[in-house]
Amino acid sequence: MENEIDDVNITNDEEEDKEPGLPADPVEVEPVDEEDDADKEALKQRNQELYEQLKKAKGQIRGKDGKWVKKEQPKPQPLEKDGMAGVTTEELYSLVKANVPDEDTKEVKLYARSHGVTITESLKMPEVKSLLKIRGELRSTAEASNVASKRYGASKPTDEQILADAEEGKLPDAEKLAEVRQRERLSKKVK
Repeated sequence: MENEIDDVNITNDEEEDKEPGLPADPVEVEPVDEEDDADKEALKQRNQELYEQLKKAKGQIRGKDGKWVKKEQPKPQPLEKDGMAGVTTEELYSLVKANVPDEDTKEVKLYARSHGVTITESLKMPEVKSLLKIRGELRSTAEASNVASKRYGASKPTDEQILADAEEGKLPDAEKLAEVRQRERLSKKVK
């Protein structure tokens, strides 16, 4: 038994000589090539370009300090509720003098503002003149045509009308005439 204990102590002594956590084999270090450094620099440059494209796509710009800052969006101007806001008295006078209907004043104003001219000048342009002429014709056509929303169906003739037409020689549908005469006879018998 004593031999066995000595064997156990021998193995414990061997384990105590090794330092825990160190690798058994030394790590081999690969030599650094100059080509690898150039590839790394090219890759870094490409990544930087892609990063900048991403930031620009998100609507950001570089600030004075070089940091990315969100670009300020221009605030939309509130829509005018009154179509004549911002019109001078001279322009208003020219609209009245040209007999421009109220429905078309917004179009004339929009055309004038989009082309950078005054309303008075835009009324002299052939595009605006033709627009006003076409809209006037459309209005007059709509007024002249019957645009009633009520639709009347064909009226159903009464029994008296059918009999009167038959006496005058206008022959209505034979079945209807026979039905009317039967009802007339039945009503006389019931009385």
